[in-house]
Amino acid sequence: MTALLVPFDTLPQAIAELREELDEALRRVLDRGKLARGPELAAFEADFAEHCHAAHCVGVGSGMDALQLILRAYGIGPGDEVLVPAHAFVATWLAVTHAGASPVPVEVDARTYCIGVPSVRDTGIVDAITPRTKAVICADMYGRKVPARQLAPFCKENGVLFIVDASQAHGARAVDGTERGLT
Repeated sequence: MTALLVPFDTLPQAIAELREELDEALRRVLDRGKLARGPELAAFEADFAEHCHAAHCVGVGSGMDALQLILRAYGIGPGDEVLVPAHAFVATWLAVTHAGASPVPVEVDARTYCIGVPSVRDTGIVDAITPRTKAVICADMYGRKVPARQLAPFCKENGVLFIVDASQAHGARAVDGTERGLT
């Protein structure tokens, strides 16, 4: 049997088209000595907010940092539970534990890979909510959008914060163009 080799590290090919622009940006950052909070970050935040049709964007170190900051900003921590997709990338779970809360896995729809599809009421999210549940982190998966129009009202009815982790679908929109992907 012949092994099928699937390339894993293809960064050189992926950045080839942008190589000169990336090298110049790196030179600017290194020459200024501003590795954080410099003009490149401000430009990125403005450009990314525009790309996502958002009023603002705040650049942080990672998607995990963004989720953790959201949880902490809402006072979610020890003793609290946060529902997360059972198959989400580990950073989603780690953001919850780093905030001091407990992640609670929720199964996703096998066709869309998102919590709450096709119907919120028909999924495990209903049974997973307890008095300790303070938030639901739903992840846009493989470019597929979380059903925000279904989940946001459901979360509000149940008194839990609704957070979308759009780290795999930046700026994506639903087919009708209404839902935007923001972390």
